[in-house]
Amino acid sequence: MKKILVIFLILFLSIVGHCYVMYELYLPEVSGTGNPAGTDKVFTAVNCSGLTKANGYLKIDLKCDTPANMSTIGALELTSSGIPDVNEWTMVDLTGLGITTDYQTFYIPLADWGTTSGELNVAAINFIRWYNFSTDGNITIYWRNAYIIIGWLHEWNTQTISKLNMKEFTKWNGLR
Repeated sequence: MKKILVIFLILFLSIVGHCYVMYELYLPEVSGTGNPAGTDKVFTAVNCSGLTKANGYLKIDLKCDTPANMSTIGALELTSSGIPDVNEWTMVDLTGLGITTDYQTFYIPLADWGTTSGELNVAAINFIRWYNFSTDGNITIYWRNAYIIIGWLHEWNTQTISKLNMKEFTKWNGLR
């Protein structure tokens, strides 16, 4: 009986593919205005042991008051140093995400993120920064509801996942 249950569980999980662990990083809204517009937040360190670039995603809500003015010069950063540019994983050029004036939830794969000034300590993530230059005047950028997701949908095309909004995600995965 135990063998049948184990086989069933393995088969079920391989078909469903929704095995994941999610860690809350920081939920309240953070915003910044300027050229560049900058947002950053230090928070209590979160232990995301087991996280790698290959198996992880940043789930985050993003918006911009004038997305048409977002320059390709910008970055989204995760650190374990409490400051930017040290022990950091970085995604540059967020214009390809399709950020709008309304909040959208993005599931951004960490697989293509770069590393700056030492490797991120995944057992002590404590800082998020998003900055973006504008092509015309000031912009205001906003983020909220930041989570790390480990081991979920890692077999999907990363370009598709990075552009998922919450409505599509919940429809495809039967959530809500």
